[in-house]
Amino acid sequence: MPTLKPAQYFWLVAMIVLIAVYAVALVEYPLLFSTKTPVNIAVVGPMTVKGAEGDAEGMQKGRIMRQSVLLYQNTYNANLIEGQRPIKINVYDDQNNDNPSFLRSIIQNKIVAEDNIAVIGHRSSDVSTPAAKIYQEFEIPVVGGSATGPDITENNPWSFRVVPDNKAQGKSIARYIENSALFSFPLKIAVVQTRDPYGASMMDAFRNEIERQTEKSNKIDLSVFDIAVGDSFSMDDAYQFAQHLQQSNDESKRPSYQIIFLATHDNEGKKIIRALREEKTTENMIIIGGASIGKRVFSQHFKNLPREQEQPGFYTKNLYALSPIVFDTAGETGLNFYSRYLKAYGEMPDSSAAAYYDAIHTVVTALNNSDLNPEDGVQAMRAKLSEALHDIRTPETSVAGLANAIFFDEHGNVVRETIQMGQFLDDSFISTPIQIDLQNNEYEIKNVVYSALEILNISRVSISR
Repeated sequence: MPTLKPAQYFWLVAMIVLIAVYAVALVEYPLLFSTKTPVNIAVVGPMTVKGAEGDAEGMQKGRIMRQSVLLYQNTYNANLIEGQRPIKINVYDDQNNDNPSFLRSIIQNKIVAEDNIAVIGHRSSDVSTPAAKIYQEFEIPVVGGSATGPDITENNPWSFRVVPDNKAQGKSIARYIENSALFSFPLKIAVVQTRDPYGASMMDAFRNEIERQTEKSNKIDLSVFDIAVGDSFSMDDAYQFAQHLQQSNDESKRPSYQIIFLATHDNEGKKIIRALREEKTTENMIIIGGASIGKRVFSQHFKNLPREQEQPGFYTKNLYALSPIVFDTAGETGLNFYSRYLKAYGEMPDSSAAAYYDAIHTVVTALNNSDLNPEDGVQAMRAKLSEALHDIRTPETSVAGLANAIFFDEHGNVVRETIQMGQFLDDSFISTPIQIDLQNNEYEIKNVVYSALEILNISRVSISR
């Protein structure tokens, strides 16, 4: 075998390195090698948060949005088929700022001006509500993956969401209480609602669904408590509420509450849960929350508290919450996303990561169904895309999400008759043993059974196959 000269050896090594770099770039940066002009799609959320108590938490929520959407971009662009255009995700920071003037500046001067044909975002209902009106003004479709406020999609043909809104969540919790066979009637329920459209809409839907079930409505007694929103509701306020509930819970005065329903955001919910668990008479009480609480990361709010460190799961015991997806029962598609997200970012995804993946997938599916032509101009492309999203109106035209079929009602809200219920087990969030499902206008109980294989013996191993 001939010996390579130093110069030949150098060029051989250089060629091998270039081939390796090209191979990696082809997978990680497929846009560099695409011959078609990419379609611009914006993702907007709290990438930085200024002057807020929850800076780190707010930025984490924005990071999850960004990571999930970029994961979809890389996967999609690496697997383009003939005729498909690549997508390019542009990330914008709303700083979790709900000021309409601030939002108008971002939307008009950046998102619209930089030719994005659709928007994924924003993270919170407080920001999404004023932003939706501005997107409507500029006629650009926006698809949400976490904001559930009722006004976001109301009378707005340009606004959609892939997560159930507050009304759907309130109904689903009522249906679960009534049909899961987990609770004995009569029931006394304490409902805690925030003094904002979020809490009011969830509470109203919950109460209306309870009253609609006339067979059981007279067996459920509701007591409603209003609380302030966000940072206006302090930890001291939460302790005062817990003490008031403890007094109301005195058997000598009135029947005990069996359930506390939190029609609150996660910010108020974490404070109320902490206060209730630290009161003797309510430390084991069943608490049910909406999807803002139904995330694995919610348990992290308590991890540094002394009681939690002494007794893991102290604060999250008997804590139930809705979730658009619970990964232990997510099926092959959901688990595939889970493993890819974990591999890409070194952290487990939560339900909001899955929801934003569903959001961008829904937009791109509509994009591929709408016969967009860049020569028609950006505004025409936005209009066609909006029409394609509105066409996703039935189970037959639905988009396959990570856990559920995605299709919209006439207002742009995802249709979901029941929402999965989860529970906390220490710092994990798992499916409750009993789920309910609507079949032929009747609610059916589905049992979740955990099983495992114990390998007793391996008698023979073949390495030839």
